Amino acid sequence: NDDLECASRQLVRHVCVALKRYMESHLFYKYNNFMRSQCLFSNEFSQHNVTKAAKLTLEQISEQVRTLQENTSVRAHWAPVDKLLKVSGITLLLKIIALSYDWNNSVRSEIVRSSLDVLSICCVIPRVFQVYCERLDVPDSAGASGIYFILAAASGDITADADVQKSALAVLVHCVCAPLSRKEPNTALKVFHSSSKKEPNSAGKALNSSKRNRPANRYCEELIEKVWESVCSNNGIIILLSLMQIKAPITDADCIRGMACRALAGLARSERVGQIVGKLTLFSNGQIQTLMRDPILQEKRAEHVLFQKYAIELVERVSGKTKPISNKMDPSLANIHKANVIAQTKIQYNEQQLYQLIHDHLESKGLLQTAQMLQKEAGLPQVSANTTKSFHQSPFDYKVLPSSTVRQRLRSRMQDVNNAIQSLANSSTSDQQQLNSSLTLDELPSSSSAVTPIKLVKKSEKINNSASSASALAIANANAQRSLQKQISSLPEDVRSESGSPPPQHGNQTGITLGTIVTEYLTNQHALCNNPMTTCPQFDLFTPHKCPDPKPNRSGDNLNLTARIFKAQAGYNTARLDRRYVHSNFAPWRSVRSNDFPSLQFSTCEIVSPSKLLLVGTHRGEVKAFNLSTGTEVFSSTCHGYVVDSIISNRAGDLVLTSCSWRSPLSVLWSIQHNEFATKLSFGDDYYCEFNNLTQDKVLGTQNDCAIIYDINTGNKISTFTPTLSNQYVKNRATFCPTDELILSDGVLWDVRSGKEIHKFDKLNQCLSGVFHPNGLEIISNTEVWDLRTFHLLQTVPVLDQCFLKFSPMRVIYSYNAEASDERIDAMLEELPACETSFKVLDAYDYSSISTIDVRRGIYDMSISDNGSLIALVENQPAFDSRPETFVKIYAVGMKKVENQDEVRHGDASGMGVGVGNDASNSAERAAAHADADDYDDDDNNAIINIDVDDDDGDGGGGGGG
Repeated sequence: NDDLECASRQLVRHVCVALKRYMESHLFYKYNNFMRSQCLFSNEFSQHNVTKAAKLTLEQISEQVRTLQENTSVRAHWAPVDKLLKVSGITLLLKIIALSYDWNNSVRSEIVRSSLDVLSICCVIPRVFQVYCERLDVPDSAGASGIYFILAAASGDITADADVQKSALAVLVHCVCAPLSRKEPNTALKVFHSSSKKEPNSAGKALNSSKRNRPANRYCEELIEKVWESVCSNNGIIILLSLMQIKAPITDADCIRGMACRALAGLARSERVGQIVGKLTLFSNGQIQTLMRDPILQEKRAEHVLFQKYAIELVERVSGKTKPISNKMDPSLANIHKANVIAQTKIQYNEQQLYQLIHDHLESKGLLQTAQMLQKEAGLPQVSANTTKSFHQSPFDYKVLPSSTVRQRLRSRMQDVNNAIQSLANSSTSDQQQLNSSLTLDELPSSSSAVTPIKLVKKSEKINNSASSASALAIANANAQRSLQKQISSLPEDVRSESGSPPPQHGNQTGITLGTIVTEYLTNQHALCNNPMTTCPQFDLFTPHKCPDPKPNRSGDNLNLTARIFKAQAGYNTARLDRRYVHSNFAPWRSVRSNDFPSLQFSTCEIVSPSKLLLVGTHRGEVKAFNLSTGTEVFSSTCHGYVVDSIISNRAGDLVLTSCSWRSPLSVLWSIQHNEFATKLSFGDDYYCEFNNLTQDKVLGTQNDCAIIYDINTGNKISTFTPTLSNQYVKNRATFCPTDELILSDGVLWDVRSGKEIHKFDKLNQCLSGVFHPNGLEIISNTEVWDLRTFHLLQTVPVLDQCFLKFSPMRVIYSYNAEASDERIDAMLEELPACETSFKVLDAYDYSSISTIDVRRGIYDMSISDNGSLIALVENQPAFDSRPETFVKIYAVGMKKVENQDEVRHGDASGMGVGVGNDASNSAERAAAHADADDYDDDDNNAIINIDVDDDDGDGGGGGGG
């Protein structure tokens, strides 16, 4: 009864809380003993502190667990954890978390939080990781592992409590961020074990410790890799990504963000995860920088600083460790790549030009004999001073300055730079005191705005002599210099030697030489380039350096169609350019609606090209057939008792699959005979069905996360594909690959012949499971494009977010919002218009956007003709004083809409039924017919278009139905 059940849960609560306190006390005792062994002369971890009652926060527990993990052997034993493993206590705690889904009392949060805190402390011993990854025998969740329920608690599915989420994230952090190598126990760490026995530290044991350490570290790596795999298979990536962008509850959002980012950074140590995360829009579009900018709550800046720390670590993991050239809080991938290129550039310059600069400087200071001696020894050309002094522009000015006043100011600036160079070059000579007395503050420029000294950044060295102090003062006064100047630390020794600069003299305490100054100066110039290159020619000291900009891609210009066709050189990429040109224009060709349009609304459509029919589903469960040429209604039939969700016909046009989401049968296979629908097969629980691609003698049905193949001729089930661990996509639709050898269902890839599960793709969205690209090499799942050969994430296409895809034989992709498709039932029943009013056209080769067509009406569904010359849209026309009107509008692909033409008429009040719009003129009809007959002829009438990678335009292709 309820009283007994409530009493039992109270008992569970008391046990979990007591066990939590028990483990916290053992953790404090273990940590105190370890720190006392490391800090022998510190009173902070004295013996009498062990007897004190410890009330630790979550942060303190996490820090202690992390410290002990780094200093524990992989095969270490700890009495409390060993006892829990012996009596299956950890498995029992995981089952308590799993069963708490159905509890509604107030103690659920405390029970789950206490259980998670115990699991977090147990992470000190690596052997518990294996228990977390084992599958649990729990009702309604057969086959789920402990990691699954930990992730569910972190995402807030079990209970919407921030403390529970933080405790679950702590467990994940200790699992995925655990060290890959562990220390073997030694004499100093014997106290780490709960046993008080002391073993002598023999010499032979010390010699064999390194040999034992290798297999131990390998075992530790295998455990952590198993945890990584379990987290990924249970959709841990999408959960952590969503937690990184959480904004509520406002008081704990910053802490949850930091812990989620730390867990993702630890998970990114896996090469596969790092490759996937690096391709996501969170990094490619700079969203991580927006998250790092400001905290959710200003009072939680300390937690936000931790989030920034782990965000930078995550960026380094997915893109390689590089030092950003600008603000550390702005580590975009572009800046990191740019800094990496600059750091790898070998700075080389002409030493003769440097001697010429020194010669000109000596002459300007009146040291003529020294200048002549330098000219003689360096072999400088005999040129007059007026002609040898080349105007040296600042590395931070690229504009041509014709004004003599500005030129004089820049010349003065360069002279001051030469003064600094000469002062530092002579700092190690014997007359240093005389130089120090002559270099006073009066000789420095009085106006900081007219001087741009070189700004040196030295992290490990300090300027001790007076000449260097004066230079440092000049640098400090130069606050008004341009913001484009990049501060780059002194280069390593190998880079200095490559540049031809002399090594630093032993007598120079500062380590600053003329070569390092010039190298730093040229590096700052190189840092200002918009597109820096790793391999650069010799830098010219008399001319400001600038890497060339990339050449513009003129092949993407919308060149004249006639010029491209008749130009002899227009052989490369012309097919793609023509395709982009054709699919940039859509003209309304015909509008179709039913005779009883005031009380009937369309929901889906399908163009049956062989029989020239347009099949339209309604909200009543009817399917109406219209003549595609005349627009008249041919026949209709009641197929379902609810809204028709999809209509799919085979290539021959004699079989049609219809589906709905309620009232059995959910899917029916019809044969079209004598303008009538005849039932061929019924699929009671399959809410979506489609034909196979090659022979079209099979039907693939979808039942939640399960896919079933039926034989059309016999109606029998051929095979069933049920994943071991499903992704639970909201809008899962099983689909065949172009060759019918593979099946994708609920994000799981199956082999049709053997029925075995090949690969489970990481879930990065909640709705769309994915479709095969017609080239057979890629899978498009929402915005992610996966490679079937390596299962790597190739790229992300943000414009495809939450969109259904239709592949045209013209090698383009049409996308329309899937939310509008899902909301069309509510829109029909509640008389509300759909939200999405546009569809997008993308190139099937590189997913580049071709055009976005706004029809100014809600889009319910789309269908494409076999040759791709026509597309049909089910559009919704909102009305203020009556029920919204739906109709099917057919567009001619590649035709330009005539300016100032009227909208398509939808028939008159006399009940004409079908209206041909004024904008669908006779010329437009003839042009569309000509396009059907000539330009877009498809002789083989094959819906599957194999994309040839060696075609004339090198763009692959697209085709087939999506």
